[in-house]
Amino acid sequence: MPRAYLFFASLTFFVAGLISAQPVAPDPSTAVVEVRIVNDATGQDVGSGTIRTFARATGDVPSGNFAARFQHGVASGIPYDLYSLCAYATGFKTECTDVPVYQPRVWVVVGLRFGGWQLTNDVVGTITGMSAEGSPTWVRLIGLYSGFSVETKANTSGHFELRAFPGKYVLAVIRSDRVLDTQALEVPTHPIEVVVAPK
Repeated sequence: MPRAYLFFASLTFFVAGLISAQPVAPDPSTAVVEVRIVNDATGQDVGSGTIRTFARATGDVPSGNFAARFQHGVASGIPYDLYSLCAYATGFKTECTDVPVYQPRVWVVVGLRFGGWQLTNDVVGTITGMSAEGSPTWVRLIGLYSGFSVETKANTSGHFELRAFPGKYVLAVIRSDRVLDTQALEVPTHPIEVVVAPK
């Protein structure tokens, strides 16, 4: 066999080996999604939470359910899109939320609420040093571990009342396009009073 032929054959196999040995680049349009399922009042893991649905929330043709891809709360190869996630656990209500997947790694915290809790906990507050003139001032209570939020307008004396589930929240005081103040707030299983003093 001619030496030139042997040389080119060896070179071909060598180059092919180099190409096959190169690591396969990850698909830039898919993501790794990690979901943590917690008690929405405490932020603690529920332990036995289950992802029931993880499917595209948009598009003319719905995608399949990617829930089976999750192992210990982590799934890879999820195509970029907006998804609907539903999770549940024994003793808790099923919670569904939208999850935008448009970056290589996505972290989601889903808060589940105990089935027996009712929306009966009053949060009564006063905003000090507030001027009665100008745009209305309003208050928003935003769940730290849940998708629950509620808002109301303060009166001219700075008084406001909200009703919320027990849990941990961020309380924001807003006027026009400005956030005047934020503070962490834990709502217990009984009515509470708060005083907000914007700086």
